[in-house]
Amino acid sequence: KSNVPVGPGFGETQIQLPAGSEIDDIIAADGRIVVRVRDAGGTMLILLDPRLGEERGRIRLNELD
Repeated sequence: KSNVPVGPGFGETQIQLPAGSEIDDIIAADGRIVVRVRDAGGTMLILLDPRLGEERGRIRLNELD
């Protein structure tokens, strides 16, 4: 847990999802929000910072051949 003060709301922010994708799950963990998305390329994790309302990164999960 963090005792970092959180400022007033950041308003509305938008995260771009891949075209034709669907959200499988949304998880809050370790000070982040993780959005699990499925699209034609497979599964992707989108990492969000809930304090700032910003995307922090994307991780594409690939199957091993």
